Amino acid sequence: HLETADACPPSATKKAEDEAEDEQEVVHDKENEMNRGGDKKRGKRKPAPTSDDANNDDHQHDHDGKTPSSSTMATETKKRKLAMTIGVLGAKELGVIFSYLDWPSELHPFFCREWTDVSTQALEGFAISSPKHYNALAWVVCVTHNLQKISCTRLPENYRYQNGEESVIEAVLPRQSRYLESEDEEEVQIHELDARAVTSFRNLRHLHIQGAQMNGIYPSLFNFSCLRTLSINYMQYMKWDLAMLSGTPVLEELACSYGKRLSGSVNSLRVLKETLRSIQFGGCETITGDFMDLEDFPHLECLRLDDTMVTGNVRNLRVHHFPMLRDIRLPKSVYGGMTLERISDAPEIMASLYCLQKRTPELFREYDWTLSDSSPDFYQMNNVPEKRAPFNVTFVTEGACLGWRWTSGGYYAGGWVQHCETHWLDTEPLNGENVNEMDSFQYPQHLGLVLGLGLRAQRYKGFYEPPSEDQYRELVNDYPRMGRFR
Repeated sequence: HLETADACPPSATKKAEDEAEDEQEVVHDKENEMNRGGDKKRGKRKPAPTSDDANNDDHQHDHDGKTPSSSTMATETKKRKLAMTIGVLGAKELGVIFSYLDWPSELHPFFCREWTDVSTQALEGFAISSPKHYNALAWVVCVTHNLQKISCTRLPENYRYQNGEESVIEAVLPRQSRYLESEDEEEVQIHELDARAVTSFRNLRHLHIQGAQMNGIYPSLFNFSCLRTLSINYMQYMKWDLAMLSGTPVLEELACSYGKRLSGSVNSLRVLKETLRSIQFGGCETITGDFMDLEDFPHLECLRLDDTMVTGNVRNLRVHHFPMLRDIRLPKSVYGGMTLERISDAPEIMASLYCLQKRTPELFREYDWTLSDSSPDFYQMNNVPEKRAPFNVTFVTEGACLGWRWTSGGYYAGGWVQHCETHWLDTEPLNGENVNEMDSFQYPQHLGLVLGLGLRAQRYKGFYEPPSEDQYRELVNDYPRMGRFR
């Protein structure tokens, strides 16, 4: 039975009436059979057939001259009603129904061509997380070659994929089974699957691999001419290079997290200059190159290079670089990327980033720079949030004016961030002329209201950069603990 809300045009009342009629027919047939059986036992003769009965018998005879039983007639009635239901349901209604079914139901050989076509459209993605799913790929190939999305995740402990080229270790062994029937140590039987089965779908658009037991290089996984999205996460033994992405000429989104065997330079991504919109790497310490090699990508909106070995210098950025960029995270290996080596480096770095921040206000909205622990200007500070030293740098926006300042970090429960005075890169907003919708307020009052600091004194008032260690100790000891805002 296919059940769906607002998917089947016949009303629920009509359906209930049909079911009631079927039940009445079955009960009536059973009563007739019982009556005929009782007549035979009592030796009663059947009444002489009338002319109406003869006509009915003529209609009931089939081509072989046999009279169909009551159960056969009931079955034929149900088939006629089912055929009518199949014809009534449209592609939209069937698509709603099939979207709630699991892959075994979708891959059954349907007896209706329309149902087969609709089920093919509903089957947009496929996840391989067990041998059952892997074996089902053969059925999927029979149904469609236009599968759009495949996800390969971790298999059960006694399964793995066949080793690729230049395998890292002899075999990716699963964990020993904890459910062995015998207490004696036994070797778990390992079953190998072929990762090349994925390549049967040449029109694949989205490929996601996470935690799968792959070992070595698999060139066939990087040869999809229609692939738009590729993500490879937490793959300890899978080896691949950024240069292999030349086999995906229309790739738009690339993501990789903790790929220990990933290698190559970001310069290799220039073959995808016209298509890439998002590049995200995290924990891939073997990626090298200069992030400025990507500065002329016309559609790049997201660039995250956390914990990589990519280098560069933010002082080389200009207003025409990265024209569509909306989100950026640079590694520590880039000068001015995440850390500052000296307090005196901040003015030049923030002035270099001014042009991009002015062009795209959301670019560095949640970005801050931290004074490096190895800096000669760094000193140990109190770990209480409200007593931290102002060793973070962030942009400040006030109306149309842009500036930057040193802060003690983010907000915390029960208090507010402490910050130094603001270095304005635009003309300092001294009156209401530069303050949107607050013409009647002077700048200092308005800034206090916006930041929630109107009734709260700042510990580092009058400081434009972090205080010296002696000044910091004196301020922390003499300044009372700050309460909640009132």
